[in-house]
Amino acid sequence: MRFFFIQPSAAVAGSLLLLFMGIGPACAASCESLKDMKVSGGTVTAAEHIQKGAVPAGGRGAITPPLPQYCRVTAALSSAPGSKIIVEVWLPDPSEWNGKFMGTGNGAFAGTIAVGDLRTGIGLSYATANTDMGTAGGYAGGTGKPEMIKDWGWRSTHAMTLAGKEITQAYYARPIAKSYFSGCSTGGHQALMEAQRYPEDYDGILAGAAGNNRIALHLAFLYYLRVAQDNPGYWMSREQGAMVRKAVLSRCAGQGSGLPTDDFVANPGTCDFKPESLECKSGQDAQTCLTHPQLTMLKKIYAGVQNLSNGHTIYPGNPFGTEASASARLGVQGGGAGRGTSDLLNWAKGAAYNPATFDFNKDVEELYKMWGADINALSPDLSAFRKRGGKLITYHGWQDTTVSPFDSINYYDRLSNARSFVRLFMVPGMDHCQNGPGLDSFGTRAVEGQLADPDHNIVSALDRWVTTGVAPEQVIAAKWSGGFGGAGRGGGRGFSGGRGGSGSATARGGVSVETSAPPPPRVLLATRPICAYPKVAQYKGSGDNAKAENFKCIAAPKARFTPPAPEYLVNSGAFRN
Repeated sequence: MRFFFIQPSAAVAGSLLLLFMGIGPACAASCESLKDMKVSGGTVTAAEHIQKGAVPAGGRGAITPPLPQYCRVTAALSSAPGSKIIVEVWLPDPSEWNGKFMGTGNGAFAGTIAVGDLRTGIGLSYATANTDMGTAGGYAGGTGKPEMIKDWGWRSTHAMTLAGKEITQAYYARPIAKSYFSGCSTGGHQALMEAQRYPEDYDGILAGAAGNNRIALHLAFLYYLRVAQDNPGYWMSREQGAMVRKAVLSRCAGQGSGLPTDDFVANPGTCDFKPESLECKSGQDAQTCLTHPQLTMLKKIYAGVQNLSNGHTIYPGNPFGTEASASARLGVQGGGAGRGTSDLLNWAKGAAYNPATFDFNKDVEELYKMWGADINALSPDLSAFRKRGGKLITYHGWQDTTVSPFDSINYYDRLSNARSFVRLFMVPGMDHCQNGPGLDSFGTRAVEGQLADPDHNIVSALDRWVTTGVAPEQVIAAKWSGGFGGAGRGGGRGFSGGRGGSGSATARGGVSVETSAPPPPRVLLATRPICAYPKVAQYKGSGDNAKAENFKCIAAPKARFTPPAPEYLVNSGAFRN
C-alpha cells in the first residue's frame, strides 16, 4: 500500500498561506520562511540562504566550479510507520532559475545526501532535489526493518519528488516547466524505478550504470568471490589480471572503433580475444600466463553468474578489458567470502547469516520472492512513460566492473519501441559512472570546464529532446587531467593525468564549506564523440586524433553476450515449482 501522511493538498495550502502572509517565496531572501512548511509526507525542517561560492563538502565530483547563491532546504518525510526519509532541495536565486526541476540519485545504500549530484543540477540552474533514501545509519540497519528496505527500493525517490516539487513551486510562486531525473549506479536504479512505477513524475530521465537488476547484481558480488575462494587454484592476482588486460588491449584496442593507442577497448562487445592463448606452457613464469584452473575462473568472469544446476545465466559477465579490476573482486587468496559482498543476504536471512553457505542452485529463488518486488526494477513496460511523451537516456561505461555493461544493453534490447523514446550510450573506457582511462566527462558531474550545451552535455541533450523533439545521436565527451577528484584515474596509453583531491572541510554559518587549496588547473587531454548504441566512434583517418571533429559515429554489430535467463528478468522471479 502506498501512502503519505500529509496529502499534497495540504502542502499546496501551505504554499498559498506563505503567499497570503506576504512572506513572498518568489524572493530568495525569503528562503528561511520555508521552514516548517508542510509537504507531502512531512515537514521542512531547515531552510537557509547560501552565499555565492560556498560549496558544501562531500559528494561525488570534487573538482567543481563555484556555485551561485541558493536556498538550501531540508525536509523530513515518512512513507509508513517507522520510515524516516531526509530530502534536500537546492533552489537557485529566482533570477537564475531555469524554471525546471531535477531529482537526483544517490549511490550504493545511500544513508546520506549525495551532495555532488545536487551540485550538478544547481550548476545548470535547476531546482535540484536529493534524498538519503531512508537508510541513515547504513544498509545494515535494514536487517529486520522492511520499511527501510522498501524506502530504499522505491518509495523514497517518489516521496522526494512530490515534496521537492511542492517546495520549488512555493519558493518561486510559479509552475515548474519541466521535470527531469538524473542518477547513476543506485541513482540509475532509482531512475528506472521512477520510469516504471511513477511515469508521471518526470518528463525526461537520465539513468547511468543502473543497478536496477538489484538481486542478481549483488549475487554477482558474492559469486565471483565464492568461486575463487571455494576452488583451489582458481584465484588470480591483480598482477595476472593486469597481464590479461594487456593481452586483450593488444588484440582489440582500435578494433573497429577507437585508436590502437587507447588504454581501453572502445567496443569490447565485439572483441574477438581468445583467453586460451594465455594458458601456461611448461616452465613459463606464472605471472605471465594462467593455469588451467585460472583460465576457468577467467571464463566465468566473462560468462557471468550461473545456476550450475541448469546452466541458466543469472547475471551477465564482465566485458573484455576489465580483467585488472575484475580480479580485484576475487578477494585476498584464502580470505574466504566476506560479509561485505552479501548485504542482501543478511537483509533476507538475518545479521548472523554466513554467506559462505549460500547455494546458487537453490537459494536464489528465496531472495527474488522475498525482496524482488521492492528492490528490482526489471519491467520493460515503459508504455505509460512513453505515451505521455517521456524520454529516457541510459549510459554505461564499458570498463565498469561494479554493474555489468551488458546488463544495460540487455534492458535496452528488452524495451518495446525503444528508438522512439530511448537512447543508450556505451562509454568506452569509463569505469563505474566516472573515471577510468576513457573520456568520462559529458555532463553527468559538475566539473570545471564542462560545457552546458546539448552537444557536450547529456543533461542538456535530454532537455533539448524533451522540449524540441531532437533526439541525441551523439554527445561529445572530454578527458581531463585529474579525473573527478580523490577517486579519479587519469592516465593510460593515449591520455595522461593524475589524481585530484577533495580536500578538508569546515563548518561556516551552518553549512560545510571546502577550505583546502584548489587543485591544480585541469588540462583538457582529448575530446571524442560517444555514440548512440549500437553505433561507435571511428577515427576518420586524418587530423588530430585527440579532437572529436576527426571522429564519426558509424554502424557496428551489437554486443555479443549471454543475457540472463527469463526467470531472472521478472522482479520476483518466475520460477517453476
